Amino acid sequence: MSTGKLIDLLNRYNEDDLIELFDSGLKFDQLSNEEQDQILSFFTSSKSFKLLDAIALFLSDSIQDKSLNAIIEVVKRLRGSKHSSTLIFACSEFDCTKYVDLFIDIMIMEDDHSTLEAAGVIEEMKGPISDEVYNEIKNKITYFIDNNRNSVKRDILEESLRKLSRLKD
Repeated sequence: MSTGKLIDLLNRYNEDDLIELFDSGLKFDQLSNEEQDQILSFFTSSKSFKLLDAIALFLSDSIQDKSLNAIIEVVKRLRGSKHSSTLIFACSEFDCTKYVDLFIDIMIMEDDHSTLEAAGVIEEMKGPISDEVYNEIKNKITYFIDNNRNSVKRDILEESLRKLSRLKD
């Protein structure tokens, strides 16, 4: 697809056409920088949950940091929303070690589906994490568990903490 056609399609904003495009096998890393920037700009400003999901999954095949950064930006924007689990899932294709605090907060504060997706992101982290960051996370999780003894999140949080302990410097 030529740069002009892609940009024209983004500008016309037909949701079904765009979802089809992002699900068509097109690869973000094979696009020009201009096309990539247009897609990322469109993604971070989109309000359509269907498009956000489609683009996040499209970006999850990328090896570029700017793809992850855009997904993280949208995850942060949608915190507290019931529409972030696919975005969180897309992050599991990247090493999100530098965002470990965000995913722990999601596990603690968001719905169960988002908690499970965030646990998957943590499972894919490569590390390392500093002792200081680990101790802060451990304190957050311990505080949550102590104050929510019957939470279904308990086992998931404890397992994530075990995983993170193996990633310490």
